[in-house]
Amino acid sequence: MNYYLVTVQMKGSFSTHRGQLPFDQMAGREFGDSIRTHLGFLFYLLKPGLSDLAMKVKRARPSSIQGRRRNAPLRSGLPGVPAGN
Repeated sequence: MNYYLVTVQMKGSFSTHRGQLPFDQMAGREFGDSIRTHLGFLFYLLKPGLSDLAMKVKRARPSSIQGRRRNAPLRSGLPGVPAGN
């Protein structure tokens, strides 16, 4: 089963390989309601859980590595992650 996390807007639609879901059909519906795509496939409107929202949140890069190249070696005097004892 596939899950999609979509923000409903005033205009437009959400497209999948199983058809289009117009946003105006989703607006005003309750969680748990079902709607059909233009191809006849059934979709359910579910309330996202905390894990769903956590997977979609934008993550900020730590400020200590903002300017560094990816996989660049650390030089003396730059902050690093301690490796433990």
